[in-house]
Amino acid sequence: MELVVVTGAARGIGAGIVHRLLQDEVRVLAIDMDESVQQSLNSSPTRGELITAVADVTDRSSIDTIAAEVRAEGVHLKGIVNNAGRTSTAALLEESPETFESVLHTNVTGAFHVMSAFLPWMLEQHSGSIVSISSVTALTGTFRRAAYSSSKAALLALTRSVATDYGAEGIRANSICPGAVDTDMLRHHLKNLPDDQRLAALDIVERRQLTPGLAEVDDVAAVAAFLLSDAAAFVNGAAWTVDGGWTAFNDLRPELR
Repeated sequence: MELVVVTGAARGIGAGIVHRLLQDEVRVLAIDMDESVQQSLNSSPTRGELITAVADVTDRSSIDTIAAEVRAEGVHLKGIVNNAGRTSTAALLEESPETFESVLHTNVTGAFHVMSAFLPWMLEQHSGSIVSISSVTALTGTFRRAAYSSSKAALLALTRSVATDYGAEGIRANSICPGAVDTDMLRHHLKNLPDDQRLAALDIVERRQLTPGLAEVDDVAAVAAFLLSDAAAFVNGAAWTVDGGWTAFNDLRPELR
């Protein structure tokens, strides 16, 4: 059974990807800093195999240890999903240096640590697929998301660099750029906004998307499963938007003008 490593796996998009892969009979190493990761992911029947590890992706030594332990089992590493991340809601002059650095440390340096730990294993196999969960905020301006947008753009570039440097050695590295997805992170973000800003944010989503409503985590998980699969063998260095058409046009839906 092939192995896929998923970070930030305890909830939201990460958990959705884990559940999808388990249904596809994949062995999944789910990494999260939340100690309840095992309990969080044991809620549904599975045809695959779940392994969990509690670790912070910004702690390189912990990630290296996990990679060494799993590699010693001799399994084939099919892929990595860089999903661990954090957000911040602030414009540049509202953002503290500490928060800015923390967001980039988790979202970018964390992915760097994970890929650095597991990529040599893939290179030895001459195969492997990396999927990084970026964001549409990496592609378009978004109000009061200075740190988050910067980090997701950097993750997008880092992932494309891996594709560029190691594609000839059998490595594929692609990004997914979700739009508004119904997750705990989005709900927390909306909850912390004043009422008028929260309503305005939901109104913008409604007006800017070609497909109304919020995406579900399963929508993102389906794309991740495809990019990890052999069906995507000729897909490399790409950014896949799962945003209901948010980045496809620069107008409002006609019926909502």
